[in-house]
Amino acid sequence: MAVTWERLAGDTSKFAVKISFADDPDDGVGVTPDESLSWGSFQIWAGGKNLTAHQHGGETLESVHWYLLPLLEWWTENWDPLFHEEKLPNRNAAAVGESALWRTRDTPPLLPDEGALEWEQNWYAWWRRHVIDSARFGGVFPSVCFRRWRHDVEISWSAAAASLRPSGVEFLQSSGSYRAAPEQITSPLFEVLNESSKYLFARYGHSVRLKALVTNIEALQGTREDRLAWQLGLGSTLTEMKQSLAAVRQFVSTLSDRARDAIFGPAQSFPLFTRPFAAALMFGAVSPRIDPTDRLELLRQMANAIGSEPTPIEDFVSEELVPTDESWRQAYALAEKFSQEVGVAPEADTPVDVEQLSRDLGVTVGDIELNDASIRGIAIGGPSYKSTILLNRNNAANHYPTGRRFAIAHELCHLLYDRAFAQDVAFASGEWAPRDVERRANAFAAMLLMPADRVSRLIRMTNQQPASQELVSDIAKQLNTSFRATLEHLRNLGFLTEEDRDALLDEQVDRALERS
Repeated sequence: MAVTWERLAGDTSKFAVKISFADDPDDGVGVTPDESLSWGSFQIWAGGKNLTAHQHGGETLESVHWYLLPLLEWWTENWDPLFHEEKLPNRNAAAVGESALWRTRDTPPLLPDEGALEWEQNWYAWWRRHVIDSARFGGVFPSVCFRRWRHDVEISWSAAAASLRPSGVEFLQSSGSYRAAPEQITSPLFEVLNESSKYLFARYGHSVRLKALVTNIEALQGTREDRLAWQLGLGSTLTEMKQSLAAVRQFVSTLSDRARDAIFGPAQSFPLFTRPFAAALMFGAVSPRIDPTDRLELLRQMANAIGSEPTPIEDFVSEELVPTDESWRQAYALAEKFSQEVGVAPEADTPVDVEQLSRDLGVTVGDIELNDASIRGIAIGGPSYKSTILLNRNNAANHYPTGRRFAIAHELCHLLYDRAFAQDVAFASGEWAPRDVERRANAFAAMLLMPADRVSRLIRMTNQQPASQELVSDIAKQLNTSFRATLEHLRNLGFLTEEDRDALLDEQVDRALERS
């Protein structure tokens, strides 16, 4: 069939969208005239991969063919959450949005009926506004998920997760993810939406639906308060999020101009998206149902940390580094480099004094009391803030010296490596924090507190078997680290196999049961 209109926008090695229109092979049977005009195909490229490439009946097709008007409307209707909402529904179950979404598809078996219904409703609403497959209306679309990820936009996909498909249809990209700055995603997508909608409206100017589409797409370029609410992410619905935003604004209105600018940031809006602001970065890593008392306490602590005097830590800060598939390897290299730069001696006979090290770098180390015990620590820093680490008194791990030391080292990693282009960092480490960022911070803390050379020397000095409770406990005691953190570190360093690690964990549980 002949193509009547076509547009490709973006860079296929990064992100690109292609839309084509052609004559409807069914001559409009079963659809409205404006839908019939929108028969065509689309491609989505992310990180050099064509997410729409698929096989059908033994033939490889680069594009998905169907009526595209519902897809254009879906992109337009969900623009704000697509590029501003980060928090996943119900539970933060994986590092990547698409994987986390499908891991939480089924309700937990012990939830009461009311809780199960809410779980399902939250899941469906999030899927409906983030996953392209929800806009297919009878077609065969790939399962591609768009969401905000801190400063970036994340695109993730899976060939196995989409709705039921006809036999013989298989998308070629099995699973993966790609993250890029918002403008790299929003600009080409807006270009294609804008031009394609205007083309359709020019062909059928009597369509109320097409006229509304053109108007709504043009409106995407305006400043929207809703985008701040989506980005703050406190609540399961936009109404709840806007109420939370109003409460945050009310508190911030009592602060100085300097504090207001630091927490909300000046000139945050761009034509098609909103840049992250400090409050959104902080609350993006906490439960959407955060206790109001905790919310105010976090805002108070952010206000208390306002200050831009240069401190020694700024000499070691790196622009935000995107976590890799093996975040622990990246973190180990960062920790070793940082240790050398600040003079942490791996051959020292005493444990690394990470709290004093942080203070020497000009970091304020203190405590905070939050009702949410799952939050272990808070990191606040950047051009607008004094670098600050706060440990939650109500987190069980912080009750012990080993846990407190590990938490400080973990938050130090956030201050050093989780900024973006000299922007502020505000991070709450807990169940809702980005999982890959948290894994990297854990690995950084492990290597900083347990330098590889020193671990190797301690192993050579002992008479214990490598895969033994006694060896792990002895090293943990000498380095003032927990048994679990030491065990995982020895596994990552190659001193223990995965089987050794699992066996020692089982043995530790058995010993605890015998003592009880």
